[in-house]
Amino acid sequence: MPYRDQLPLPAEGFSRFNEAAHEHDDPQYRLVGQMLLHTGLRNGTVGHCHEDWIEQGPHGLQIRVPRQWPCTIGNGDTGCYHCKKEISRGPPDTWRPKSEAGTRVVPVPSDFYDYHLDKRVSIKLPELLDNYFSLNNSVSTSTSKISEIVHHLARDAGLEEIQGRGWVERTHCGRTEQFPDVTPHDLRGSWACQLVRSDVNRFRARDWGGWADVAMLNKYAKFVGGGDGSDREKY
Repeated sequence: MPYRDQLPLPAEGFSRFNEAAHEHDDPQYRLVGQMLLHTGLRNGTVGHCHEDWIEQGPHGLQIRVPRQWPCTIGNGDTGCYHCKKEISRGPPDTWRPKSEAGTRVVPVPSDFYDYHLDKRVSIKLPELLDNYFSLNNSVSTSTSKISEIVHHLARDAGLEEIQGRGWVERTHCGRTEQFPDVTPHDLRGSWACQLVRSDVNRFRARDWGGWADVAMLNKYAKFVGGGDGSDREKY
C-alpha cells in the first residue's frame, strides 16, 4: 500500500485490539499482537526479537534491543529481504534498529489502564514471552506476516467501526480480502498515545520509543489532547 501517516487507535480501539489479541487461538497472534500494542516495537524489531533480548530488569521483564543482530528469517535461515539489502544499514544478513536511538531497553507491562472502560486491566505479555521463548529461540517472522497478523486481529476487533478509515483490500496467502485499514505502525502510535494519556515522563517515553528527540511525542499528544486529532480522544 502507499505510504501514509500513522493513525493511532482511540482508547476504545486500544481496548478492542488488546482483547482480540488476548483471545486469539494462535499463540503467535497473541504474542505479536500484544508486543506491538504494549511495547511500541516496530514491525521489523518484533520479527527479529530473540530470546537473548528478554531479561529481568529492576521492575520486571524487559526487552533489550541490540545495535545489530544476525538475521535468520527466510528460506534456509539466510536472512530476510530487508536485511539482505542496503536499507538494513548493516553487514549482509544482519538486522539493525532504524536508528542509533533504536538501541534501547523497553519495559514489558503486566497491566495497563483502560481509558475506554475506566479500569486497570491485567495482561499476560510477560508470561507469553516466557512461554514462547521456552519453546523457540526467536520470533523469526517476516514483516509481511506481522502485517497479516495485525490485519486479522483488527478485523476480529471490529476496528473498521471506529478507526475512521473503513475497509481496504489486503492480499494474504494468495487471497484478497477486506480488512480494517490498520497497520503495525498504527499500533506503535497507539502505544505512544497510551504513554501520553498515562502522563509517563516524556524523557523516559523518548528512550522507550527509540526516538532521538522528546519532541517526537508532540505528534502523539495531539491525538489525546485535541488539536488535529480531537476525534481520537474517545475515553
